Amino acid sequence: MKYIRTKDKIIAIDNKKYEIVEINDMTLLQTNIESKQIFREYIVSQADTIEELCDEFVVVRENKKPVSFINLEQVNLNRGNYGYSNSIVYGAIWTEWGLKYVAKMNEKGELELLWKKNINY
Repeated sequence: MKYIRTKDKIIAIDNKKYEIVEINDMTLLQTNIESKQIFREYIVSQADTIEELCDEFVVVRENKKPVSFINLEQVNLNRGNYGYSNSIVYGAIWTEWGLKYVAKMNEKGELELLWKKNINY
């Protein structure tokens, strides 16, 4: 699965249906269905994993101040040491409106997108 980051979210894309194109110095997600070109989102970056597109990882503990880390390796190193084992880990990106949670770690330790994109034509 491929992921793209726009100015305010991360989106999972199906490589068979969509392609990332450069037009006039803009990177766009494009689909060709019934000979129509539909441009969906301006792309900031792209990667094979959600983790690569997050700016920070935030550990939220009950009745405690959230703690921010730069990468998941730091989160995992500190989880046992500081009582983070019963906490929620979010992947976040900085937007013009502030820090926004875009992914949440599941019980298997994998990041899942909080926002699901449904594109129907």
